[in-house]
Amino acid sequence: MPSSRMRIYQVSNKINLKSKVFVISPFPFKKFSKKRILEFFINLFLLLKIKKNDIIYLHKTVFQWDFIFLILFLDFFKKYKIIFDFDDPVFLYCPKKTKILTRKANAVIVGSHYLLEYSLKNNKNSFLVPTSVDYGMYSKSIKPAENEHNVTIGWIGTQSNLENLLVIKNVFLNLKFNFELLILTAPNVGKKIYEILPKEKIKIKYIFDIDWTNEQNIVNNILKIDIGIMPLFDSLENRGKCAFKAIQYMSCGIPTICSSVGENNYLIKNGINGFLAEDVKGWIKALELLIENENLRKKIGEAGKKTIEEKYSLKVNIPLIENIIKSIFYNS
Repeated sequence: MPSSRMRIYQVSNKINLKSKVFVISPFPFKKFSKKRILEFFINLFLLLKIKKNDIIYLHKTVFQWDFIFLILFLDFFKKYKIIFDFDDPVFLYCPKKTKILTRKANAVIVGSHYLLEYSLKNNKNSFLVPTSVDYGMYSKSIKPAENEHNVTIGWIGTQSNLENLLVIKNVFLNLKFNFELLILTAPNVGKKIYEILPKEKIKIKYIFDIDWTNEQNIVNNILKIDIGIMPLFDSLENRGKCAFKAIQYMSCGIPTICSSVGENNYLIKNGINGFLAEDVKGWIKALELLIENENLRKKIGEAGKKTIEEKYSLKVNIPLIENIIKSIFYNS
């Protein structure tokens, strides 16, 4: 899962504390199987190895009843300390289980203001720590020269959030300037794109070799974009998202346009470090401004990079997580 990679694996590798334990529960198999049974016993083995007062760092485990049961059952004997982290509105799909873990946790870490508002209702020891990037790696990467004939508008994502491109289908059809749409995704998404966007009227290019486990590969491909886009429908699910597409674009110095939904409104200062669009007219205006003005693209891109360096980098946010962990020990 991309969120596990960005919020758990890279964080656990950089935290500099003793007496810590990270238990990462894999995303469950959809069907009951031998693999699912094996996973249950692997989780049990990991939990039994943890010593009293060690910390279990959970990330979006609400889809697994058996794992929750193991934690609560064994906690009765060992008194674990629990940090519960989530970056999607999982309470929309699993309200009871999310409430159980949120209330049970010694601390809750979330990735957006919308999620923080929910969490604080159940646990006062809740903190907002945005999904962060290794800014040093992003900022040191070099962008290739721009195409002299067409500006490249880019989108990165998976099939699960592909439908959000429908938000700006009419935008693409009404742009006055030449452009190329670059889709950074997985191989199985191609046909779905053509169900959303008419290939006869929009010049679409794909990069299918995105390695979601290789951050440098992702960065190198994002750098092929001249303008990054993050369209979103205004739904409860999207209000809880953590603006990570935009964070990735901005980390690379790519000027970014986002729907004015959820966390995007906290990340983007309209016209300063990016653009927020509320409707088709807003999207067209922002895109045409950036397509027509290369200097503006550079100015917005640099302002976006500065925002990421100051608020959305691991260098800034790892100490926040370390302090949360320390506070659990001090207050126990």
